[in-house]
Amino acid sequence: MQNWGKIVLILSVICVDIGSPLCSTQSGMRVINIPGCKSKRVLAVGCRGSCESYAALRNSLRIEYSCQCCSPVSSSTHSVRLYCPNLGGTRTVEFESASECMCRPCSYMG
Repeated sequence: MQNWGKIVLILSVICVDIGSPLCSTQSGMRVINIPGCKSKRVLAVGCRGSCESYAALRNSLRIEYSCQCCSPVSSSTHSVRLYCPNLGGTRTVEFESASECMCRPCSYMG
């Protein structure tokens, strides 16, 4: 009888929250605060939702990992003018909003 050593079997794990919507854009109000300026609320768009991730034992008896995150595919830049009495007038501030979202490898940083 051969000694094959210790074999640990790890079953496939799927990390998807069924209660959450799929990856998509989601808008919400955000407050822009700049020292010396009056704060202003803006409508900003980001990405939110579930993507498939797993760790599974493969034929090579090694664990294969896959991690997907809901990330922007494209974005647009918006500008807003803030009244800044302590800085002598107005300032234009730019912020980014997501235009389209999709599941991508979590290591991807647009």
